[in-house]
Amino acid sequence: RFGEDEDLKSLVNLCHKNRIKIILDFVPNHCSRFHPHFLDAQKNPESQYRNWFIFLKWPKTYLSFLDVADIPKLNLENQKCRNYILESAKYWLAEFDIDGYRIDHAIGPPFDFWQDFIKVVAEVKNDAILLPEIWFRGVNLLHTPTLWYLRENKKWRLNRIISSFLSSQNQKQDYCYKLFSNFFDIFLDFTFLELIQKHFFEPETLKRLVSNHFSKLEKPNSYLFLDNHDTSRFIYLCQNDEKEFTENLKLLFSFGKPTVFYYGTEIGMSHQNPERYRLGKDREARRFMNWNFGAKEEKILKLTQSLIKNLRSQK
Repeated sequence: RFGEDEDLKSLVNLCHKNRIKIILDFVPNHCSRFHPHFLDAQKNPESQYRNWFIFLKWPKTYLSFLDVADIPKLNLENQKCRNYILESAKYWLAEFDIDGYRIDHAIGPPFDFWQDFIKVVAEVKNDAILLPEIWFRGVNLLHTPTLWYLRENKKWRLNRIISSFLSSQNQKQDYCYKLFSNFFDIFLDFTFLELIQKHFFEPETLKRLVSNHFSKLEKPNSYLFLDNHDTSRFIYLCQNDEKEFTENLKLLFSFGKPTVFYYGTEIGMSHQNPERYRLGKDREARRFMNWNFGAKEEKILKLTQSLIKNLRSQK
C-alpha cells in the first residue's frame, strides 16, 4: 500500500530537506500469527523458532499481546529472537535514515531488553527519538504473564505487580512513567489522554487534574494528544459538537507541551458509522483519511494551523 524501499528513502530525504523528522512504529513485543517464524514454530516441534515464542501447551496455547491470540508474544529472553529484533531496529535507522521510533506496548518486554535496545539504537543514531507507548486501558491482572516489565532477571517482582494492579489506571501509568524514565526521556502521555477524554466537558476540573498530573512527573517531557487509533475520535466523543471540539483543541495547546495529532484530528474527522464502531471497536477510528474537505474541515484545519504556529513561536 505505501510503496517500496526507494519510496521511503525519497520521503525521508524530502522531509529532512524541510526540517521534518520521520519516526516509524516499532513493535518489539509481538508479531502476526501468520508470520513464517511462528507458523514454523507451530508446525514443527524441532523448529529453530520454537523458543522464539512462549507456548504454554504446544502448538495452540501460547502467550500473546494481552489476550489477543492473533498476535503471539515474542520471547525476548531468547537471545536469537532478541538479536533479530535489535537488528531490525538498527536496519531502519541505518538503511533509511529515519529519526526514531514510536514504540508499541512498551510494558510488554523485559527491562533488560530496553537496555539493549537503547544501546544499539544509539550506536546507529545517538539522537534518535524513542517515544514509548505506556498504556493500561484494557489491561487487567489476568494479563500479568504477558507483561515482562513486572519482572527482573526473569523473576517476578511482587512490589511492581502490587503497585501496578492495586491502583487506578492513571496511577498505574504514572507509576510506570517513573519506572521507564530510567530508559526513556520522553513518552506519550496516556494519563492526559484519559483525563481529557473523560473530563472534556468540565474544563476547570480538567485543568486541575492535568496540573496535578504534571506536577508528579519526574521528567516533564510528555507528548499530549486527544485521540489515537485505539480510541474513539475526539470529536465523536464530543457528539460531533464543533464548538466543544475546538474549545478542547485550544485547551490542548494551552499547556505548551509537544502535541501529537492522529491523522484526521486536525480537520475534526469523526466516525461515519457509529453502529459499526460499536460492533467493530476501533475500526471506525481507522478509516482512511478524508481528503474531501468541506467548510467545517477547512475551518478546523485553519484553527489547528494557527495553534501550531502560536506554539512554535513560544519555543
